[in-house]
Amino acid sequence: MTQRGDPWISFRCAPECQARIRAKADQAGLTVSEFIRRVVQNRAIPAIADQALVGQLKRVGALLKHRYPKTSNWTPEEKRRYWAGYEELMALAEQIRAALGRHG
Repeated sequence: MTQRGDPWISFRCAPECQARIRAKADQAGLTVSEFIRRVVQNRAIPAIADQALVGQLKRVGALLKHRYPKTSNWTPEEKRRYWAGYEELMALAEQIRAALGRHG
């Protein structure tokens, strides 16, 4: 944890390098300083998914549910596997949404 009065470190880098560092820090939801501290100390960098990704997963799940073959010649086992895939997709979307809530 840094405190007021801690020494500063600065360095030069090409504009492209600076842009990549800023983009990676933004993607992780960290300041540039915190991102660099974590990289140097081999600490975890949070991987934050996008809320739009969760929306897309839920949309695909809704399409799967809508297309569920209620009247078809599928065997009960095929229908169970189809439904299990739908439930797994929706659970994954919920896990990602919950993780985003913890980081947001």
